This record gives sequence, structure tokens and C-alpha cells, in this order.
Amino acid sequence: GRRPPCKDIPRLASSWVLSSCCCSMECKGVNTQSPKPKVVFVLGATATGKSKLAISLAKRFGGEVINSDKIQVYDGVPILSNKVTQEETAGVPHHLLGGVHPDADFTAEDFRREAEAAISLVLSAGHLPVVAGGSNTYIE
Repeated sequence: GRRPPCKDIPRLASSWVLSSCCCSMECKGVNTQSPKPKVVFVLGATATGKSKLAISLAKRFGGEVINSDKIQVYDGVPILSNKVTQEETAGVPHHLLGGVHPDADFTAEDFRREAEAAISLVLSAGHLPVVAGGSNTYIE
């Protein structure tokens, strides 16, 4: 079907550049045959709507969300981390959202390894990886 116009993507004050980039991607078209795969990053401060924007982008461009929040990778911390609920995911597949025992030491190197595997999996399915979170520790 036809994609909704760009105005349907949330325009968040902290994410205006990404929203503008999204519009230019639509105008130029997303080339899945490009020699260099595309990965979108949604980063920002706490409670700025990163998850909502990532889900909107994933829905619009056929993507999957890869969590990069260092608290949300752990099981059993939904209130501490404001982890998205199953309903809020709107059917968009999420990776690295839980699955790590709360007592485990999940390092930046662990994240890099797991995120690379998740990105490869998403790309191999022909989807757009959308990495979202506020933990610069993992992204650096």
C-alpha cells in the first residue's frame, strides 16, 4: 500500500532532525539494493519519545526496533526504565528489549556483539534496523 505522508511521523522537539531526514528518505526513496545497508538511530534524553518515534519509523519504512537503552536490556525493570509494553510496540518486532538477567553484567562489548547480530538479522529479512535508546554508553 501507499505510505502515509511524512506529517504522520511524530515531530518531537528532540528528534526534529531525524524526522526531517525521514521525509528526505521518502522523497529520494529507500534503496534496499544499496551497497551500504541503512541503519537509523533514534537517540535522545530520557522521556523525549524515542520509542514512539522509533516505532513510527519502523512501521513506515518496514523496520524493526533494536533497543540500545542499557536498562531496558534487563528483565524485570519495566517501571525503572519506562520499557515499552507489548501493546505499545504496535506489532513492530523489537530486539534486545529484556532477555538479560538483572544480576548479569551486560557490557558495552556485549551490546555491540548482540546489536550487530540483531542488525544483521533485520537486514537479512529485508527490513530497516531502527536502533533506539538513550544510553550513549552502548552507542559510543
